[in-house]
Amino acid sequence: MENNPLPSHMNGYLLEEFGKPYVYHTDMPVPKVERGMLLIRAKACGYCHTDMILALGVAPLPIPLVPGHEMVGVVAAVGEDATGFTVGDRVGTLLYRGSCGKCRECIRGTPESCSQTVSAGITAHGGIAQYFLADPKWTVRLPESMGFSKAAPLMCAGSTVYHSLLRCGVDSGGIIGVIGVGGLGHLAVQFAKAMGHKVVAIDVRAAPLELCLALPERLRADLVINSKETSTEEIIKKIEGTLTDDSVGLPATGFDAVLVCTDVQPAYALGIELLAKHGTLVFVGVPEAPVPMSYTAFIGKDITVVAGVVPCGRWSGIGVGGISAKSRINENHGKRWMTSAEVMDDMLDLVERAGIHVEILEYGMDDVGKMVNEFNAEGMKGRLVVKMED
Repeated sequence: MENNPLPSHMNGYLLEEFGKPYVYHTDMPVPKVERGMLLIRAKACGYCHTDMILALGVAPLPIPLVPGHEMVGVVAAVGEDATGFTVGDRVGTLLYRGSCGKCRECIRGTPESCSQTVSAGITAHGGIAQYFLADPKWTVRLPESMGFSKAAPLMCAGSTVYHSLLRCGVDSGGIIGVIGVGGLGHLAVQFAKAMGHKVVAIDVRAAPLELCLALPERLRADLVINSKETSTEEIIKKIEGTLTDDSVGLPATGFDAVLVCTDVQPAYALGIELLAKHGTLVFVGVPEAPVPMSYTAFIGKDITVVAGVVPCGRWSGIGVGGISAKSRINENHGKRWMTSAEVMDDMLDLVERAGIHVEILEYGMDDVGKMVNEFNAEGMKGRLVVKMED
């Protein structure tokens, strides 16, 4: 347990000007332990694609700003009225902090969407510094056997694809496509396999495909396809010739759901082409421009579109649209409302039980500039992590 006196200042990075490198400081004030909050001594923080594009100025962030929202560490102080955690706990947290408790979203059980909720690394200081604030509502204990660098990417990348799979509502044994199997996608492939699905991994890059092929056999995709070298028609033939739709005992006709974990526009069109009728398309990537889509494909296939987002509360065992907002408040239909933290706990448990592999590349605090420069390097795969301490 850590009981060292809190310092008044810390080291960390600030985004001070859009399109410019982060600036390293050695005299930043340690955040004040706010009421209802936790102060965390940072051990590691993942660097996400969102962090990179925000630094370019795609949104009006309140700079100067500490970047980073895949945050893990050890509780250093507990604010007044904060419950559930003690100094020394090993924790990770989602990016959200604060909520009013009175608005429509809070009453519905989705305080993540409260207008008073702030997001670390986006509208409030994040985690690429020695200390950061965390809200107990969105904080979870880490398994003792899980290293901090492995845990950090699970706070956003892992939780996003895990929650996306839950939202699809596909029964175990269903057929899941993952397009883009890099940092997010290689986790989606493994989660889907651990949930009992049949999985097809698709990418145009050699490094992510090699990563998927190197995964433990029990977590490896049933098909790994380079869509740069394989036409859509050939991919469909591979699916039909290799996989069976267990719900009817016939050859598969496409994906029950597809997670598009890339920003490349053609990937979304490919996902629609490969969906079976009544399938679900999940937007996990963040395309820079609008994605053109034909309404005839959506109507003809009865496609559902789902946002791939970090956990935001859900009914256990039900996909998107399973229960109305009114019923959420007044009835439970035999199901249990799960908070974001409970979804995160389940995800971490699955990571441990199934042996999910998190491909990471670690950088020290002195190497953040190098990390940013290498983010889009050819051959890059997995997740990038800033390691502050062991």
